[in-house]
Amino acid sequence: MSCKSTLLGASHFLQLSRLNHLVTCICFWVCLYSDITIYLFKWSRTPVKFSSDSAVRTTGYFGDLRKMAPVYKVHYFDIHGRAEPIRLLLTYGNLNFEDKRYSQEEWAKFKPSTPLGQMPCLEVDGKLINQSTPICRYLGKVVGLGGKDNWEDLLIDVAVENLGDLHKKIMEMAFEQDAGKKKSMEEDLVKKDLPFFLEKFEETAKKNGGYFALNRLSWADIMFTCAYETYKNVISTDVWPKYPNLLKVKDNVLKVQSLQDWIKKRPANKMFSKFDLKQEL
Repeated sequence: MSCKSTLLGASHFLQLSRLNHLVTCICFWVCLYSDITIYLFKWSRTPVKFSSDSAVRTTGYFGDLRKMAPVYKVHYFDIHGRAEPIRLLLTYGNLNFEDKRYSQEEWAKFKPSTPLGQMPCLEVDGKLINQSTPICRYLGKVVGLGGKDNWEDLLIDVAVENLGDLHKKIMEMAFEQDAGKKKSMEEDLVKKDLPFFLEKFEETAKKNGGYFALNRLSWADIMFTCAYETYKNVISTDVWPKYPNLLKVKDNVLKVQSLQDWIKKRPANKMFSKFDLKQEL
């Protein structure tokens, strides 16, 4: 074979190699582009679960890009009351919210626009919702303090409803206008109702390692802690040393740094001022 033939053969081989390399590169990029396109198309139609495990929001690359988080507004009077668990749950989840506090005059104007003429209300993206317990249940799931299954959700609901039965009796006493009747009602509470309910709650809290419904923090613990603050204000007898595991429930809630920060800076309770949770931080 002549030198010229050898050079021609080598040149032809190099050209084929470059062509094969070019074809390979083209195929690679075509496949990659196809895979990316398919992935983005599927992603655009799939709900995205955020790392906070807070909520599932529908958004997508090709779709209508919605706001990344709802706009929350809490509507209530300038007191703690039934709105405080809502505020604490939003705070726990690091969810920004407007804390709208109404005077009686402002409330008279706002009342007709509420679903049933009552507060607290939670406004979510302009939609107004009433009833504090369902709101707390919803927010509990949003911020990761709900149950992991239906059974745990049931345990939380039962714990909160049981607490509500006691709360109703205590608040009836607290708002009684007749001084003599109020004193008699408080005596009955301290002798009968409080021991009955708190002993049951204490057993559950002991079994759960210092939690009110499950063996970990749930929105029921926040409900109990807010109730504890109210009871410390309206019941003159200090009954709590008898229930160390219920005190642990409160302590476990107050260990959360974001909740500590909120409790320290929130407006003072204008309805009950004898005791504030900040005294036990």
